[in-house]
Amino acid sequence: MRIRCHNSGFSLVEVIAAMLAAGVLVLAAGAMIWHTQSAYRRLNKAVDVQRDMRAGMDVLVRMSRPATGFVFAAGTTFTAMYSNHPSSRVYASGSNLFYLANAAGGGTGQRLVNGSLRQFSVLVQTNRAVITLVLQSPEEKMSNSVVVMRRN
Repeated sequence: MRIRCHNSGFSLVEVIAAMLAAGVLVLAAGAMIWHTQSAYRRLNKAVDVQRDMRAGMDVLVRMSRPATGFVFAAGTTFTAMYSNHPSSRVYASGSNLFYLANAAGGGTGQRLVNGSLRQFSVLVQTNRAVITLVLQSPEEKMSNSVVVMRRN
């Protein structure tokens, strides 16, 4: 009786080579995904800093325009007084910046900057104040200043 030997299929060397090629492709895809995720996280933190800077400066400018008077306290509090409604306040607390629409009513206010505040200072000069806002995350640092003139 004759036994026929079929040489169909893959040899051990071919299987190992295919597994190595597949492993390299999986590792390359995993590295791409990991780098994409870390870039996405860094970008989100940078966007958060830019958003917080925009919100902080927007509130400072909007509350200053209709104000009839200003109070600056301890370099970290800016209060705008109005003739037709209660005063509003922007103040620093730790690494956060808060906006309090009704300073007379108390409360904690609305958080403008969440954890990235490095400096909020109010430098009072004769007839004006320079308000400086510096925000920083591990990936991004931004600073901006606004000059507020006192009305007579």
